[in-house]
Amino acid sequence: MLTRHRQLGTIAYMGGVMAIPEPFCNAWGKLCAYTQEAICGENDHIHFDRTKLSLHPAARQDLLMRMRGDWILMLDTDLSFEPDLAARLIRLFELNRLDVLCGMYPYKKHPHFPVAYIHNQGTDRHEIMADWPRDADLVPISSSGAGILMIRRGVCERIVAELHENPFDLAGRGEDHSFFTRLRRLGIQAWCAPKVEADHLEFLGLRTSHDYQPPETFDHLWSPTGPGTFDPALTRTEGAL
Repeated sequence: MLTRHRQLGTIAYMGGVMAIPEPFCNAWGKLCAYTQEAICGENDHIHFDRTKLSLHPAARQDLLMRMRGDWILMLDTDLSFEPDLAARLIRLFELNRLDVLCGMYPYKKHPHFPVAYIHNQGTDRHEIMADWPRDADLVPISSSGAGILMIRRGVCERIVAELHENPFDLAGRGEDHSFFTRLRRLGIQAWCAPKVEADHLEFLGLRTSHDYQPPETFDHLWSPTGPGTFDPALTRTEGAL
């Protein structure tokens, strides 16, 4: 006899591109296997999905349309993480009955601030959260990047019913800040789990003429002068014969 599964929630990633980084693919496969085993009971099920859209507001709205169960966890594909990332977020989310929860990841550029923000009421701006209690499991935030974003279904239903807007429609800023601005209008507190972290993948284009600096001394490397000290006088300038 077939058993009816209980849909707990959805974990989905932002697809819509021809190539997804290998570190994400490796992390995603391990996360799916670990989460199903760690979180689900005998008749429980987590729905894993992706969007095929690439424009972020439309892609995130598409993920909401694909949501099954009581919540959705959205993941960006330029991240890499441990297999237990989703399980740790789900436990914090349900134990504390949260509405919105984010994991932590850094900006790609130095000094690599966390992609988390506090709203400054005086300037009506989101300011980067430069520091936080390092022993805290949960920190209240005003906004975040949506790379690791967990949302309860009822939040999306309230936005549509009370604001008559889609959760990720642009409102003068990125789709992530637009979403969190709507939360603030409804008095819904968002949280960050700073101990649940991911690596923000950065791919660099390197060029020999710009990035290579010859060492002052070297062994086991070819040089016109042989092993030892590099002699710039033996190099040719552009256009030389």
